[in-house]
Amino acid sequence: MEQADGLAYQWSRNDQAIAGATASSYQLAATTLADNGAVFTVTVSNAAHLSATSQPATLVVQANDGGTPPNPGDDDDGNTVPDYTVYPDALGVALKNRTHGKFSDDQVYVAVIARDPNDNGRFVYLKPDGTPVPMTVGDNEAPNHLSRNGQNYSNYFFTLAQSKLLKMPKLDGGRIFVSLGSPMYIKVNEDINHQVGFTGPNVLNPTDPNIDVHFDWYEFTYNGIGLWLNNTQVDQFGFPLVEDVYGDNRTWHQRTGIVESRDAIMAAYAREVPPEFMVTRPTAQRIMAPAKGSFDEGQANGHYFDAYVDQVWEYYRSHTMCFTLGAQQFTAVTEGDELVFTTVVPQGATEPAKVYRIGKPTTQEILEGKGKLASGDDVEKQIETRLCAGFNRHIMEDASIWGAHTAGWYATVPYNAYAKFWHDHSVDGKAYGVSYDDVSDQSSTIMAPKPEHVVLGIGW
Repeated sequence: MEQADGLAYQWSRNDQAIAGATASSYQLAATTLADNGAVFTVTVSNAAHLSATSQPATLVVQANDGGTPPNPGDDDDGNTVPDYTVYPDALGVALKNRTHGKFSDDQVYVAVIARDPNDNGRFVYLKPDGTPVPMTVGDNEAPNHLSRNGQNYSNYFFTLAQSKLLKMPKLDGGRIFVSLGSPMYIKVNEDINHQVGFTGPNVLNPTDPNIDVHFDWYEFTYNGIGLWLNNTQVDQFGFPLVEDVYGDNRTWHQRTGIVESRDAIMAAYAREVPPEFMVTRPTAQRIMAPAKGSFDEGQANGHYFDAYVDQVWEYYRSHTMCFTLGAQQFTAVTEGDELVFTTVVPQGATEPAKVYRIGKPTTQEILEGKGKLASGDDVEKQIETRLCAGFNRHIMEDASIWGAHTAGWYATVPYNAYAKFWHDHSVDGKAYGVSYDDVSDQSSTIMAPKPEHVVLGIGW
């Protein structure tokens, strides 16, 4: 239909013309979640039958959570310092239900498992009040144990209906497991030397008891130097987690995590990542990391980075890589099938240069920071973390931009689109999309030298 301006308009949805949508603007009726991701265009033509079609516009529909709005005291934005108590021998950890009515407090489960530095690094779990209890294999058969599929499991979980505040003692290498709707099933075991450990979830195993449980976790260490705390998507994403840390006499605060709703994250993932990463498309419970699916060895995308690795090796046959680790400068060139890294010795120094040789990594080693990218002494491992980050970000040819995020990161394929996605959707762009995202301070880790209080926001 020709308008007063002499132009004709036709709006389309998902490449199908919308009946009657022939005005210069198109007003959409009330939407539902089923409309999320719909793509709209408008084609404009003139009397000479010349036409042009607009760039596509994608509709984003987020769920109206309904539910109970956050309490004013929940400090959802993290900007208001909460009224907290500083404990002399423990760290106060407030647990916040921010599922907006999707799960009640008695459906939000938490378990803390870590190593106790005061008990020779023995594994312990925390009671709801924060008391550490040594783990034993007998916990699998304790009176309150969990059972599933004919197997018995420990039960270290408490709900937010039982406790919303942990008084956490100093612990090393800990995880704060969170699950919604059901506790997780964690088996305690011991080795031939009677050292106790535990088996975490493995959803790649179709018989794993946690395969249909909504879960995620935080990682932490709390000691005399300070607190290290992060959420992680290195293995998977279950639901949004946020961490706020306050300290130094209430003058210090830092936040990391994901504040978007789970529905928004799922829709954005389906919309933003390229097709090869959608092979690991979201399930009802989680989004899996690429190496847990089609990027694994022998799978469709198992050689995703191989051509780029070859390209980098060839580049450094005729170029020299130069970079610095701490105060030590390095150069690197390709010799045969290895990148050879050599320390730069200052003029007049008597010690000889040190040499480190690193072979071509596989796609799986790049995505998971393992094998050739996690071997050798401490110095070699530091070099390998830079290589791992460089490959995932596709910046291996230019070490000058390794140190800080620039527009050159993730600009050219192949790159780890899974990792990029989490940076794009996390507070201040800080995320653990790969194990070496701490390179150049890109991870979600909060390091608080004088922590006083933590707020963990459990979202949906």
